[in-house]
Amino acid sequence: MGRLAAWRGYLMRVMGLQEAKLVSSETVYDIMLGAAMSQVQSDKREVKEVLKARAITENNHLRKMTQRITELRAQRILLKTQDDVYGLQWAALSREQGRRSDEIRDRSNFGGGLRERQ
Repeated sequence: MGRLAAWRGYLMRVMGLQEAKLVSSETVYDIMLGAAMSQVQSDKREVKEVLKARAITENNHLRKMTQRITELRAQRILLKTQDDVYGLQWAALSREQGRRSDEIRDRSNFGGGLRERQ
């Protein structure tokens, strides 16, 4: 359980660092996207999603940032999934440890402890 706790602690650290990167990237991205959308806006009325798509396709830096943010979001999902796996493993180990503890206590209460075996 100690090893699992250490891995989960490390995972929490990685998740925190990754989340910080994602939040800072998204903030800069939102500002840059807004500026780029105002530059590509034409006289005709366009839907926001169309303006966003045009701004991203016409701006190489925004295109790269869009890809990076998408990768960071995917990594966040993978790390969260790994955390869920560790959580399930922790719960299973905890139940097993409790079961063994109860088994030892039951044996000692009913005289089936080490003294009988000696």
